[in-house]
Parts: sequence; structure tokens; C-alpha cells
Amino acid sequence: MLIINYNYLCVYLLFEFFMSKTNPWSSFKSISSSEWMDKIIKDLKGKPFKDLIWKASYGNIDPTVISSKYTNISYNPTEEISWEFCNNLKLNTNILEALNNGVNSIYLNNIPYMESVFNNVMNEIIYTHLNIEKLNINQQTKWVNWVKSNRFNGSIRNTIHPYYLIYDKDKFNFNNYKKLNDDLQDHNMNCLYVDGEYFSHRIFEMDKELAWVAAYFNELIEYNLINDIAIPKKIIISTSLGTSLFENIAKIKAIFVVTNTIINAHGIKSSIEVETSFNRIDVSPLEKEHHILRLTVACMSSIIAGSIRIKLANHDAIFEENYWKKIACNIPLILKEESYMFIDDDASKGCYIVNQIERMLSESAWTKFKEIEKNGGFCSSSNKKIFQKTIDDNHIARLENLKGNKKTFVGFNSFSSVQQKFDFYSDFKPPLFLKDLIK
Repeated sequence: MLIINYNYLCVYLLFEFFMSKTNPWSSFKSISSSEWMDKIIKDLKGKPFKDLIWKASYGNIDPTVISSKYTNISYNPTEEISWEFCNNLKLNTNILEALNNGVNSIYLNNIPYMESVFNNVMNEIIYTHLNIEKLNINQQTKWVNWVKSNRFNGSIRNTIHPYYLIYDKDKFNFNNYKKLNDDLQDHNMNCLYVDGEYFSHRIFEMDKELAWVAAYFNELIEYNLINDIAIPKKIIISTSLGTSLFENIAKIKAIFVVTNTIINAHGIKSSIEVETSFNRIDVSPLEKEHHILRLTVACMSSIIAGSIRIKLANHDAIFEENYWKKIACNIPLILKEESYMFIDDDASKGCYIVNQIERMLSESAWTKFKEIEKNGGFCSSSNKKIFQKTIDDNHIARLENLKGNKKTFVGFNSFSSVQQKFDFYSDFKPPLFLKDLIK
């Protein structure tokens, strides 16, 4: 009961903060740690205090700790609600529908260039993001030429995907990579893109996930510097979020802490943007309406932590119709227009449990990052199968947790009105999606 009330209090205080835009804590009398502990012990009514301790891979979280320590991270308000497109089927029509639904940003993920893509699209008043890393050189050049002839807001992303560094480095065309990056060197849409979602879908212990993201990020920087490729002024790091509000917020903050430490070590003067999405491996194929609540938690986390954009996609729409895509778009829109969450203040500052998780997560991720570097860095550790072992261990743990209901999803493997049989014994390969478990 204590934990439930505590969560309600946190949500209430956040709501008061965003509605009043004043300090939500000013109405409460300051109390000492000992007074707070006495109250907790009384409310537990004989239940063991250790039951309140939250065990995670990066340490034990004590929600009762009051700490004055706070990591001062520059806070930037969320600016973009973006929709991702992964194929060119009715692309122009779908872009116009998404914009009409309320997004102010579009993300074309490895889609070939076509002149008709942006018919009736006012790119000058929205954000346009283009990922071209998997396209052939002819298509990449067309997109680069289009970008060079315009100066819209957004990004063009031509990076070395983790897959190539791990499994297929020989097939990567360095000359094309260098030429295109040199062509875009001073363009405002140029960026260094770090695909953190690749790791979010495969590693579920947050500290290990962030450690490998950091190692990959550091490898990209070193690769560019060694090959005399200028580091862009804008660095974009993507990550996927789950349904743990406090951990999501702390995760985004920890990304800023770790990656800023890396660029400072290299003496790089670039700004870091974090973009978020809901982790699609956790999209349930059963009782899909629950996804509205899960997506809401992810969006709230993203906004509170200061990510620059929330990226939505078709998997966030409960069903395929455009109506359900509009519902997905409405979640961050309501948070923006009616809940006043898109503000310039860090609402999590002073939230002791978020500060505690962020600090422990950052420290654990940094320790593991240094271990990876001792093994030669991202590529070398991957060659030694260390990265693959991390993925395999997390994959097995995820499967065991789902099989034993240690990891629960309401409307899927708990509190579900649908009697569904699950397949836990097939030869699944990561990433393991919830939909893969349905017989």
C-alpha cells in the first residue's frame, strides 16, 4: 500500500508541477531522514523493510534514501513528435496523414529517393530526418544532393551500423562513407547517428545496454578521427523505453552523462540529442489496448527526462487503420497541449529515486564500458564473442523470466481475459518479440 500511495503522490506532484509551472515541493514541510524513516516503519506495520529494496543489475535501489547529490545535466525540452516510415508504399499519402494527425516531424528509414515523396509537404515548417545507411551509393547520393539543395530542420544519417562492425565489416564501403560525410560536413542536417535501439532490443540489463552503446559510440568517434572525417556538430543517440517510469527517466539522463564524458575526453565540441521510442519487442499481440498505457509511460518518461524527440511508428498503433495511428499521435499531443509537459524545466530534479537510479546506472555502465575498452573496444570485444555472449545471456534470462512470470505484461501473461498458449521452447534468436511466443 505504501508503494502504491508513493507512486500516486509522484504522479500528483508532477501534474501539479506542469499545471502550475511552480515548485511542487514548496507546499510541503521539510522533514529529516530519520522522520521519514520512522513514518515508513510505522506504515509497514511489521512487514520487513527489505521488501522495499528494488534489486537491479546496477545495484540495490532504496526508495527511502534522501540524498542531496544531483547530477547537473543540461535540460532541453522535447521539440518533436516524429513518425517513422520504413517502406515507400503510399509514402506521400502516409506522410500527409501523419502530419494531419499532429506530428511535426517525419523519419524516413532507408527509403529510396523519389521526387514525389514530399508532394504538398511543407518541409520548411516541420523536421525531416533521413536514414540512408543501408541504401546503395546511388540512392545515398540522391538524398545527399537533395539535402544539399535545401536547409531544412532535421538530420541526414549515414553512419556505420553496429551490424557491420560486428558481423560484416569487410562489406562496409569506407570510401563512400567518407565522401558523403565530407560532402555534408558543414550542413545543418549533418549528424553522427548512434543507433542505440539496436542494443535496446537485445540487452535488457540497462547498465550493460548503456555500456555497449557507449563502446559503439566511442568506436564511431575513433573511426572518424583516425580516418580524418570531421565529427558533426550534432550527435543523435536513439534509445527504446519500456514501462518503468523512474528507470526510463534515469536511463535517458545516464545516456547524457556517459556520452558527454566520452566526447569531453576526445575534446569534441558537439551537442548531444537523445531520441526515444517504445521498445517494440514488448508490444503485446494480445489485448492490444493496454499498449496505450505503456506508450503513455514511455512518452512521459521521454519528456520529463529531456529527450529532443519522441519517435512513433506503425507498431504503436493498436490496429492498422489511420484512426489508431491518430490515437498513438494523440498521446504525446495531449501531454503537450493539455498536461503542459513540454516545458523548459527539469521536473525530475529533486526526485531522489530518479537521482539515485541515474547515478548508480551511470557508474555501473561506465565501469562496464571501461572493461569493454580494456578488451580492445567495441569491435575487438565483438570479435572475441563478448558482445554476443552478453546478448545470449540476456536473451535466455528474458525467456526464463517470461516463462516463470517474473516479467509480467498485463493483458499478455497476467490479468488476461484471453486464454492463450505460449511457446517457450522454440529456437528463438534475439531479439525476442512477445508476438513470437504465441502458438
